[in-house]
Amino acid sequence: MSSQALIKEPGRSPRLEIHARPKATPGTAVLRVATVGLCRTDLLVADDSIKITTPLILGHEFSGWVEDVGSGADAPAWIAPGALAAVNPTATGPFGADAYMGLDFDGSIATHVRVPFGKLHDAAGMDPRVAAYLEPVACALGSVDVLRTLRGRGLLIGGNRIASLTEQALRGDGAKNGYDLDVMDMDELRGCAAELACAYDWVVETNATQEMFALAALVLKRRGTLVVKSRHPGARAIEVRDYVLKEISVVGRTRSGFPEAMSWLRSHEAFVAGLIGAEFDIGDWQRAFAAANAGEAGKTFIKVNGA
Repeated sequence: MSSQALIKEPGRSPRLEIHARPKATPGTAVLRVATVGLCRTDLLVADDSIKITTPLILGHEFSGWVEDVGSGADAPAWIAPGALAAVNPTATGPFGADAYMGLDFDGSIATHVRVPFGKLHDAAGMDPRVAAYLEPVACALGSVDVLRTLRGRGLLIGGNRIASLTEQALRGDGAKNGYDLDVMDMDELRGCAAELACAYDWVVETNATQEMFALAALVLKRRGTLVVKSRHPGARAIEVRDYVLKEISVVGRTRSGFPEAMSWLRSHEAFVAGLIGAEFDIGDWQRAFAAANAGEAGKTFIKVNGA
C-alpha cells in the first residue's frame, strides 16, 4: 500500500510524492494523520534556511487516528483502531539534545505515520487541530518549569502565537506562585526600555534577535535571568560585557514534559482553539505554506485525512 507525503530534499523545493505506507511494528502504531500545524521550523526547513543533509518528510505538529497497532508488545488500552492521538514528535538526538520529526528524521505531512506507543497521548473528544498543538504547548510550558524557582517581576517579549501560549501558561502559574508578569512585543519594549532599566528579575524571549539580547540586558536587574526559548538557526551577536557585569544568568529551555503539556491542553482547549487559522488540504500544501509565511494571526494547518 502507498501513502502521500511532502518530501524535502536538500537544496530543492518540497514536493508531494507517493511514499511507502509504513507498517506497524512491535511497540508502534500506524496513525492515519488528521492534520498538521505549520510552525516556523517547517518554513525554515522548506526554504533551506535550516539545512538538512538527507531527504525527509516535513512536519511535526500533528494528530491522527490509530489505524494499526503492532503485535508482540503491550499497548495502553486506549491505543486501538479509531482512537485519536496527539503526538510527541521528539526523540533523543546526539549529545542528549532533542531530535525532531520533520527536521532530524521523517515527519508528519503524510497520509500515514508510524509512531512508538510512548509518544502517543490520548486525545479522545478533541478537535484534531487542538490535539496537534501538543508540541507548541510543551514549548510554552518549558518557561513555567524554569520560573517555578524564581519570583519577582518578569517580562515576556513577543507578539507571536508561541508568546500567546506562553503568556497564558505564565499568568496561570504566576497567580499560584506569586510572580508578576508584563508582556511586550519588540516595538513596545524598544520605546520604553530606557525607562525600565533594571526593572525585571527575569525575562522570557520568544524571538531571539541581537536587539532582543541587548534590550533584555538593559531591563534585567543585577543577577537577573534570561530564559531563551527560540530555536532559530544562525549566530546572534551579544554584548558579553553587559551580561557579565550584571551577572545575568542565561537559561535555555526547549519544553516541558509532554504528559504535563497534554493535561494543560485538555484544560485550555477553548483558548487554543482561538489560535487556529486556515486549514488547507494536503494537495494544496503550497498555499498552506504561503499562508503560514504571511503572518502570525492564526496557525495554518494542512488537513491530511478526514475523520
